[in-house]
Amino acid sequence: KRTTRTTFPSVVLTRYGWRCVRRDINLHILCVEGYHKFCNKLWNATRFGLMKLGGDFQPRADHTLTGNESLVDPWILVKLNNSSIEVNKALHQSFMVVTNVVYQFWIYELCDVFIVLRRHSAQDTLYTCLDAGFKLLHLFMPFVTEELCQRLARHPGESIRTIVLTRYPIEEPSYADQQAEKDLPGLSHRQSCAFLDCRVQHTIQRTE
Repeated sequence: KRTTRTTFPSVVLTRYGWRCVRRDINLHILCVEGYHKFCNKLWNATRFGLMKLGGDFQPRADHTLTGNESLVDPWILVKLNNSSIEVNKALHQSFMVVTNVVYQFWIYELCDVFIVLRRHSAQDTLYTCLDAGFKLLHLFMPFVTEELCQRLARHPGESIRTIVLTRYPIEEPSYADQQAEKDLPGLSHRQSCAFLDCRVQHTIQRTE
C-alpha cells in the first residue's frame, strides 16, 4: 500500500480506485484515463441513440436493408461488417488486434463519423450499430456493455434478457457493399465527415 501511494498520486487512487493499480503489471495511468474517457464516449453515444430512436422505437426482426437508407448508412454497415469479420478471425490469435478493431470501430467510425452525420442516418442502422457494437465489446467490458445494452429495445419475439446469452456478431453478407467502401478511399475521419456531409446535403449521386 505504501508503494502504491508513492507510485500513484492520491488523485488517481481517489478517482479510479485501488484495484486498478494493485496488479503486478506494467500500467500507465494515461491508459486508465483514456479508457475512462472511452466509457464516457460509449455512454454519450448510447444516450444520443436512445434520444434519436425514441421510446416507441421497435427494431425489425431481420437485418435486411429497407432501401430507405441514406449515403452514410451503407458505409457504416460495411465498417461494422468488416469489424465483425476481423474480430472473429483474430479472436483466438491476438487479443490486441481484437480490442484495437473494436475500439477503432466505436471511436473513429461510429462516433466520429456516423453519429456526427446523425441527421442523415436511418433509425434501424443506428440501432444495429449500437446493438452489434455492444456485443463486439462485451468480451472486454462486460459490465458497461450489459448496462448500456439493457437500455435498447429488443427485437420482436426475442426472449433473451442479457447480452451474455446473445449471439456474437458475425459476417452479414447483406452489409457488404464494395461501392460504399470505395466512396472514401484514403481519407481521414474528419475529411470523411466533410465529404459525406457535402454529398448528402447536395444529393450527389454515386457514379457506376
